[in-house]
Amino acid sequence: MNYQMLAMNIDGTLLHDNGRLHKSTRESIEFAVEKGIYVTLVTSRPFASAKRVARALKLDTFLVTQSGSFIASDAEKPISVKKLTEEKTYELARFLEQVNGQVRVMDEQRTLSNKIPLQQQLLAKAVFQPAYRLTHAYTYVDSICDVLQETPMAASKVEVTFENRNTLDDVHGALNALFDEFTYIICEDNRLEITTKGVSKLNGVKYICDRLGVKREKVVMIGSSQDDIPLMEWAGLGVAMGQSSKTVLDAADWVTRSNQENGVAYMVKEHFRKQQHQDFLSKFK
Repeated sequence: MNYQMLAMNIDGTLLHDNGRLHKSTRESIEFAVEKGIYVTLVTSRPFASAKRVARALKLDTFLVTQSGSFIASDAEKPISVKKLTEEKTYELARFLEQVNGQVRVMDEQRTLSNKIPLQQQLLAKAVFQPAYRLTHAYTYVDSICDVLQETPMAASKVEVTFENRNTLDDVHGALNALFDEFTYIICEDNRLEITTKGVSKLNGVKYICDRLGVKREKVVMIGSSQDDIPLMEWAGLGVAMGQSSKTVLDAADWVTRSNQENGVAYMVKEHFRKQQHQDFLSKFK
């Protein structure tokens, strides 16, 4: 099979656990691009943070960011933006600030987070990557609702992280009963992502494929997270990183090495080295 698109998650896939991008990974992406493969990043990160990684990889393609709510190659010229309304953002924040978790309300430029008790500080540091702060305004506030009353925000995504799965499940059930206009994505780290209805990584990649004329069987998706599974199962070839959970591994067509072992570079070498150059993108240049 000659593939035309390579889609990849960032965290746990492209990057090592310390947030670094290995030289062999950069070289493998350059190799794929030289083969005429359209390479895109598919992530829950804000656009500015994803764009920073894309620049390191010398990519100028459309990026699926904030779990599919913001798709662009240039922040000033997005091709798809799907946000919660200001009213729904406020209602959601008001509900979530009453539960025991760290709440983050995001758009493509900034993130508001509630201050949390001291015993949860380690949780907060683990949840939000330091690299985000290099490209994305991140503010801790006493009350998200108070800030939203003064400066309303139409959020691209709302996240809440809990100390245990039982609390997550209870809150998820309550949210489903109260709000039917949202999409809920449960992640491995007891984190719940909330976007407007119909937003997902899968639908974001489908949107780009429709725009470029790429068929699903021509897509390779490399992921490591639970929210990558629908896209891995949809793609022509779904690849899981070696350190992924059993659920993710079981959903994959092929398993590569771990992110610490530069699994993306290994996969690209194995699957693209004999592939002929693809010229389908020439009509878009």
